[in-house]
Amino acid sequence: MNTQPTALHDATEKEEFAADIYLVLHEDLRRSAKIRAVADFLGEVLAERAG
Repeated sequence: MNTQPTALHDATEKEEFAADIYLVLHEDLRRSAKIRAVADFLGEVLAERAG
């Protein structure tokens, strides 16, 4: 019996992944300054990484 772990893939290889991301907010929370700040930050970071 083989007790050595088997690697499923090489961790040094980067895989491409593309998907649409939707940020959904409850209407009441959308008006919160803290929630708005987080939503704006996520939008900026994701837009920068998208190219």
